[in-house]
Amino acid sequence: MNTSAATVTYAIREEFEPALRSVREALCGRDLRIVGELDLSGRLERSLRIKLPPCVLLYIWPSARFLESNRIPATAGLLLPLHVVISGRNGRTEIHIMRCSSADRDGVLASVRKLQSELRQALEHVAMRLSLVS
Repeated sequence: MNTSAATVTYAIREEFEPALRSVREALCGRDLRIVGELDLSGRLERSLRIKLPPCVLLYIWPSARFLESNRIPATAGLLLPLHVVISGRNGRTEIHIMRCSSADRDGVLASVRKLQSELRQALEHVAMRLSLVS
């Protein structure tokens, strides 16, 4: 049985909006593109009239250059886009990403792991810069 967490979480001592801006800038400064964004807390507030702390889901897609240079197979598209969840509470922000499974068929996950590594490096840079607390 695998006892490791399914996600990697970065906790930052920074308000939600500035942290979200920093994450967007860090991702766009690499071979990663934000191809979609879902304001989860805003959607729940509009549809159910429930006020929740801010929470946004970013959809991350590799650049064309990354896809070409890493020869990502078409079957990897089943695992894309990558998801980054950013949530805020009490003057702090948490950034969550999924861990990649260790089971790999046909080398598909190896190419996705490269993309996740690029994503983690960008997020670690933000977390270190904004005073990582956990």
